[in-house]
Amino acid sequence: MELLQRGHHVRATVRDPSKASYLRTFPNAETHLEIAALDLNEREVQVYQALLKGGIDWIFHVAAPFVDYLPQSDATIDMAVQSMTLLLQAAAQQESVSQVVYTGSDAAMVFGYSDNPVKADPNYIFTEDDWTNVTSTGAMTDYAKMKTPTELAAWEFVEKNTPNFRFSSLLPSYILGPLVSNTVTSSKRVVYEIMTGTYPGAHFRAAMQKEAPSDSRWANQRRRFLLTRKKGRDIYFPEIAAILKEHFGPMGYPISTWHIPKWVLWIVSLFDSEMAVMSQTLGVGENYDNIKSIEVLGMTYRTNATEMVLDTAHTMIQQGLIPKKEGYQAHSVSGSDE
Repeated sequence: MELLQRGHHVRATVRDPSKASYLRTFPNAETHLEIAALDLNEREVQVYQALLKGGIDWIFHVAAPFVDYLPQSDATIDMAVQSMTLLLQAAAQQESVSQVVYTGSDAAMVFGYSDNPVKADPNYIFTEDDWTNVTSTGAMTDYAKMKTPTELAAWEFVEKNTPNFRFSSLLPSYILGPLVSNTVTSSKRVVYEIMTGTYPGAHFRAAMQKEAPSDSRWANQRRRFLLTRKKGRDIYFPEIAAILKEHFGPMGYPISTWHIPKWVLWIVSLFDSEMAVMSQTLGVGENYDNIKSIEVLGMTYRTNATEMVLDTAHTMIQQGLIPKKEGYQAHSVSGSDE
């Protein structure tokens, strides 16, 4: 949406165009947006080449064949790596392509350090120089197992083939803010489950919503950028639950602020795949340094955590994802994060 607002012509690929009608409501979409179908199972580089014809300048890779609260097979992870490689191969053959931006995750930074006393220290500050160790026997989410080799494959391709385009990766942490689609994305699921009473309690950490950098800031960028709202500790799930309870509790929403003991979480994780994934994030990656995104990209982060949490919940209610209680009081949201 940000690209359309700035007047760029956008060719967006989606798995199922029939489910992407909301994209047509974006600013300038009627004249500046083209939607094409692309299955991430696609194994032919020619398909990617066809999508890049017509003077494509920039590529934003934002898709992943993944639901991060469900167990994933090695085949799914291999698919993510292969689709990234095929895209870069196709981009390298198109002279018009000057920049490729990959949306990765902080999950590619913060896992696999159980045997590293320095990085396992809760006070350690993670930066873009850190990489998840996927060979570690310690706690590791499937999401980290996918995001890490996918990004590594991209950097290895760039270093080996020295293409004409620049490559950068963005590593967001947990994203809060209003939705633009009528789907509960993985990063918004915690708010959804707290609001609907399906989340048994609150633990863990969360992060940010961001404003995009100007086009000129990207010139000659070939590096990783950690995107998170503030340096050091950020908002945690118990705080999200408390914000939602204070605001929506009086409206009739069944919000729990019970803090799950670790031993309870461990037992539940034996039977619940979603809790199993969440249990693996305990004590992982709680401190970040976001200075590079600010100084190099000129990122401006929203600082009002309460506003971000409420915007997320209100848009879910307004779009019908969460039932509208009789006592619900509407609220205007401040913007969009996707």
